[in-house]
Amino acid sequence: MHLRSARVAFAFVVASGCSSGAGPGAPERTQTGRAALGSCLVVERLANSPPANGPVSGIAVDEQNVYWAAGSAGVWTVPIAGGPKTRIAEVAFTDPAVTIAVDETYVFFSAGGDVRRVAKSGGAATTLATGQTPSDMAVDGVRIYWTNVGNPIGQSSVASVPKDGGATTVLAAMPYLHGMAVDESYAYFTQGGSPSEPGAVWKVPVGGGPPTPVFTGDFGWWAVSSYGPYLGALNRGQATVWRVDKATGARAMLGQLGDAGSEPMDIAIDAADAFTAAAGYQSSEGSGDIRRFSLAGGPPAILADRQDKTQRLAVDAQCAYWTNYYTGDVMKGPKYP
Repeated sequence: MHLRSARVAFAFVVASGCSSGAGPGAPERTQTGRAALGSCLVVERLANSPPANGPVSGIAVDEQNVYWAAGSAGVWTVPIAGGPKTRIAEVAFTDPAVTIAVDETYVFFSAGGDVRRVAKSGGAATTLATGQTPSDMAVDGVRIYWTNVGNPIGQSSVASVPKDGGATTVLAAMPYLHGMAVDESYAYFTQGGSPSEPGAVWKVPVGGGPPTPVFTGDFGWWAVSSYGPYLGALNRGQATVWRVDKATGARAMLGQLGDAGSEPMDIAIDAADAFTAAAGYQSSEGSGDIRRFSLAGGPPAILADRQDKTQRLAVDAQCAYWTNYYTGDVMKGPKYP
């Protein structure tokens, strides 16, 4: 057995043998409660996109399917209950698919310098914007939003375009931008900063207007997620996880992810918890993991360990889903094992 395959199999055993202590909002650990979880009982691989065909990166989920970007291999989907994977969008080798977002009808994705849209059932993709460098994206009922990483990296921006097509609008321009989230009123984005220039999480009205900081301080802000009154913010430089009040900017540190060498990559939150993906140490393959942090505070729970260069993360009511760069695996595991 290949070494990485052995590690994936070990992760299945670890997850299925986890403590059954319930987190906030978790179902009771009775037979009835476990049955209510459906197929989300253990960590499992939903699909594999061989890295030689393009590294897996962005991931999104709806009520029935998981969608992911697989570099030059395009955009793919697989049922959340398992089954055959299907490619729904092809891209040129020089225009790899990296970031992704979904609404009720479409999958939105970056392909090289384009932002494109394709029906969830597949078909011809529509180009919505060109000349972009998306690093993260989010969608609301009307528009798609993304952060552009500039070249040089200090030149970056937040842009938006109607989901049905139209003019691209630049909502903000400032250095060191990366993560993106959106709610009914604002688009939120991270500014990493530098040791000599503190970073921030910003917001800008979805209809346009001047950006304002939700908070400023520290450097290394990387990913952001929105749910209800809170943001989840991931600081990659300091490997810390934060709950942020959208209205006041007050923040509380929920926990630590080792150190910066553990490469924290993504965060997703729901009403009770924050979930994080860490790629792991460069010197140690299979050192990535998925963790859960209560928004109320307390020790974290490791939902899956020995993952290979975990990249992006998405959650639904029962499960977490993530992509592993080195193996090309699209993974699924219970939020409350």
